[in-house]
Amino acid sequence: MSPSCVPAVIPLAAPDNAGFTDRRYWAVVGFEAAALFGGLIVIKAVLGRPDMAVAWIAVVVGAHFFALARVWPTRSFHVLATVMVILGVSGLVLGAFAAPAGVIGLVSGIGSGVALFVTVAATLAGSTRAAGDRLSRMDKQ
Repeated sequence: MSPSCVPAVIPLAAPDNAGFTDRRYWAVVGFEAAALFGGLIVIKAVLGRPDMAVAWIAVVVGAHFFALARVWPTRSFHVLATVMVILGVSGLVLGAFAAPAGVIGLVSGIGSGVALFVTVAATLAGSTRAAGDRLSRMDKQ
């Protein structure tokens, strides 16, 4: 349903919640590292556009959250991935139209940082609320 940079041979559902020891997690990290560094070499050395590096990083990190959502099914990963990819692509488009590096950094870098912060804050708030609800139910029993 959602795009992913993880090959179809990697199973979608985890047999258990292995966390960071899950081989699928490390496959995602490996693909992410290859895409990140390969793209940065092209952007900097071939295209001569180091100002667009932050936009590329946002695209790759965003795409990696689509893949992680397949490893650990979490709706917030899909939302975060979509926002970060949009911010990254927006930075690349701005760069293609000769926007200053500061504008690209603001849109792709700061924007992605805000998206990550909001996602973590919302997730923590939801976890805290759920824990409080469980405690309230336990008190009533």
